[in-house]
Amino acid sequence: MQKETQFNVVLDIGKTNVKLYLLHKNNSIVKIFKTKQKVHFFKRKIKLLDAPQLIDWLSKKLKIISKKHSLNKFVCTAHACSMAFIDEKDEEIIAVTDYEYQFDKFAKEYKKILPSFNKTYTPLLEGGLNLGQQIYFLSKLFPEVLKKTKFILSYPQYISWKLSNTFSSEISYIGCHSHFWNHSSSKYSSIINKLKIRKKLPTIRKAWEIIGKIKINNKVLKILNGVHDSNASYLYFKNSNLKNFTLISSGTWYIIFNHIMLTMTITCTTADTVTMLFIVTAILPSMGISPPGKLPDVIPTVSFRTRDFTAPGMDFTWGQRMI
Repeated sequence: MQKETQFNVVLDIGKTNVKLYLLHKNNSIVKIFKTKQKVHFFKRKIKLLDAPQLIDWLSKKLKIISKKHSLNKFVCTAHACSMAFIDEKDEEIIAVTDYEYQFDKFAKEYKKILPSFNKTYTPLLEGGLNLGQQIYFLSKLFPEVLKKTKFILSYPQYISWKLSNTFSSEISYIGCHSHFWNHSSSKYSSIINKLKIRKKLPTIRKAWEIIGKIKINNKVLKILNGVHDSNASYLYFKNSNLKNFTLISSGTWYIIFNHIMLTMTITCTTADTVTMLFIVTAILPSMGISPPGKLPDVIPTVSFRTRDFTAPGMDFTWGQRMI
């Protein structure tokens, strides 16, 4: 008797759009469900991404999928800098933070306790683009949140916890411009103890580790820990036969990766010319970078050194919000 084909499920959470993919074992896409991130507010003050509402949407779609297909594994991939705060009763206090909220009100104070850049490879960024800065903000204005918190979960690990009932952390998310990770020693940075959150961070597990199972319509779905989206994209190509490459991970943000070559080359199709024009005429000059040549010479291809647009020593990633 031929074994029934099992399908994998991927939840891809972008800052604006959310997609749920049903994948064949050969990785071909069978079905896509789409929605958008919605917002709500903590105490009518702090704007949050409505993760509980997303869980409701996800649960309904999984039930629909499981009626027709046998399921294998589920994984969530999400944008960075959003986290959930879970209390002792395993209930959400905050789920999840929105990095576009102005968490940088105390940036001058926060800067004084930052680890050195050559430890975290992370500059001090605006808004809530550093997880450490989000927590510092809460410690100043809403200390009761941290006091009541049992676990702090990254966005993908919040989703996997809701499905599996297992708390965990994951390195690609923790290490992504958070100030949490010391990349030189491969352990938590000094900011963790200064913020007094070490015991609130669950055990670190591999992104692909199965942390639990859920039964849906008598179909068993294995839940993987989850991963940061752009790092997952980068890892795919890093583990390929390509030795020298530049990856542009696009969406609400454009993230550019290249950790080997000193010179980064961006190529674009005609459809992408508007984006490239924006990069060359607006983003680079705003960062004090002179475009490499006259405008006709740099479209559709632009080359520039990574050190021109990253902080000292940081030569692998950069992002700019595209409005």
